[in-house]
Amino acid sequence: MLSRKQRLSSDSDIRTVLKRGAFVVSPYVKIVWKERGGAHNESRWVVVVSTKVDKRAVKRNLIRRIAQSVILSLKNPKKNADVVLFIKPKSVFLKKNELKREIISLIKKSGIA
Repeated sequence: MLSRKQRLSSDSDIRTVLKRGAFVVSPYVKIVWKERGGAHNESRWVVVVSTKVDKRAVKRNLIRRIAQSVILSLKNPKKNADVVLFIKPKSVFLKKNELKREIISLIKKSGIA
């Protein structure tokens, strides 16, 4: 689980990232990020898994935990960035390792890590 400092929880901050941020898209995942001004030590993340992905909360939470484990395993994440990670409905058909690889490749492609 992401620590409190690593979570992007404010609705206004999320809206700002979505309006003004850059993005990278794949068929399974979408990442939107925006650099924060000032001297912040941590990147803040939020993982969005909608009910379109799966109606069952257990399955959505499992996917969310997989994504958060990838975020926590990053070696050198970019400092002071706000990141929104959307999981798309097609990702349900991926195996755990395939989903992890997809998220890692998009994070590298975006330059966040």
